[in-house]
Amino acid sequence: GLNSIPNNPEVLLSGLRASQTKARANMPILGFQNGRYKALPMLHMSDDDVDKYMDMYDLPHHPLAAQGYVTVGDWHSSRPVESGEDARSTRFGGKFEECGLHVDTPEVVNESVSATNSNSLDSFKKTQVEALETTFAHEETDMAVIMIKKIMEDGSYCRKCKDVQNKLEKDGLEDKIGYVGVADVSDPESEGARLAKHFGVVTAPFFLVRTLDEQESGTEWKVVRSYLQLQKTLEKRMVEKLEREQESK
Repeated sequence: GLNSIPNNPEVLLSGLRASQTKARANMPILGFQNGRYKALPMLHMSDDDVDKYMDMYDLPHHPLAAQGYVTVGDWHSSRPVESGEDARSTRFGGKFEECGLHVDTPEVVNESVSATNSNSLDSFKKTQVEALETTFAHEETDMAVIMIKKIMEDGSYCRKCKDVQNKLEKDGLEDKIGYVGVADVSDPESEGARLAKHFGVVTAPFFLVRTLDEQESGTEWKVVRSYLQLQKTLEKRMVEKLEREQESK
């Protein structure tokens, strides 16, 4: 993180712009975050302003721009923009914007750590989040799942968290989530914020999972950042367990 840089910088420059999202439209040009100033020199620049600036100073364009990309989110859903389309619609299937978790420098997690019982889990020792010890594998999936959502300043869940929650309900997987915690943007000590910092996660929602075998052996929780990945994993495990039960009859 920035704190590890010699002569720790006092000011962070960011390329965020007000036109990108509703939340960014209300950002100040100069703020204070994590012990240093955060300046947004491009905050009020339009797309045309950026293009003119790049032309004026002969700055190189991103290679994907030549292929029609105007913004990039995750690799599997980002696509070139179509005529008359809003640029942000080309990210994440146009369903939502990514929701960042602004935590302090993430801790380094050794996922190979194992123990003879859950009390010795490194994640529990460092975060003191009881759900890491009290959330157990679901009988239909043989997998324990913890879900962490982000709560905004007004007490509502972030847009992406709401979208994923709707998908869980639609896909019939809501009851496969053993525990739901929150990362409160106004409380860096909320359990979700502590877990995000420990596991090095910077977007919400996210999931922590471990199988029944991993639970019994005291293996650490693993991070799943994508709902699609979680969905496929849970559905596959349900099918596999059902097949094993049928074979044993």
